[in-house]
Amino acid sequence: MKPRVGVGTALLLSTLLSYQHVAQATESQFGTDPVVITPKPTIVRTGTPATLTCVFTKLEHQIEVLWTDRSGAKVGVYGPNTRDSYTQITRPYDPDEYSQEGVLIVHAHAVIATTSFKCEIGAGAVPENRLPLTPGRIGLQVYSITGLSRQVIRETDVLLSCQFAYVTAQPDEVYWEFRKVITSNAVTKLCSAQSTTEGLCADGKIISRNRDSDATYNVDREGDGSSAYIASDRSLVTTLFIRAKGTLEDRLYTCGVKLPELDPWTLQLTVDTFTLSRFILCSFRAV
Repeated sequence: MKPRVGVGTALLLSTLLSYQHVAQATESQFGTDPVVITPKPTIVRTGTPATLTCVFTKLEHQIEVLWTDRSGAKVGVYGPNTRDSYTQITRPYDPDEYSQEGVLIVHAHAVIATTSFKCEIGAGAVPENRLPLTPGRIGLQVYSITGLSRQVIRETDVLLSCQFAYVTAQPDEVYWEFRKVITSNAVTKLCSAQSTTEGLCADGKIISRNRDSDATYNVDREGDGSSAYIASDRSLVTTLFIRAKGTLEDRLYTCGVKLPELDPWTLQLTVDTFTLSRFILCSFRAV
């Protein structure tokens, strides 16, 4: 008569056989090579949502991905949760590529300043001898742009300014664009400060850096015409001086910075023009 095997014993044997099967598959596929984590850093503007991604490769099966912030506190929840600062998404395991993605969405209200996160493999997901050599540290770089729109009397000079913070590299290009607010959607590129030579822009339009010139638009930095990027402060200021003949109508201006391998960072400013008679009439009615 064969000895009877209890349910608990049978379950234990099944688990051991399953573990042995996974171990054999791991050994046959990658040996003791560690799992590789490839973080994908993200650069976003303050107050906009950020998506962080870690790619895990040399995997044999689905794993749990854990996320922690710079202090080591666990962040993220599974599925959408707009009340929280983070949403964690675990992509399905890809058996063809032996890989899996872990995604952390940082909601807009939590994107305040540059910081970092860490993506890791959940406990027990892979044998200890195959754990990644280093955890997946991923950076979230946050930049900001500030500037003020202006209201001016028609046919008077006006100065616009944009301040870029957390600029981590020398820009490839700094430029200004404008379009008429109501009558046209056509965009006219004014000038790239980096490509300006003796006041002549790359597209042939003359935008002098000399404030005393008769040009409608003058691109300047900090009033001295310098195009130097302030690396110590990781900042940049660009100004656009508009002469009276450039304020005949309302226009929407865009200041932009193009950094290596990144999409342009831009900010829109409005110049709203009005006549003196309209100003006096509105003031009289207010009284």
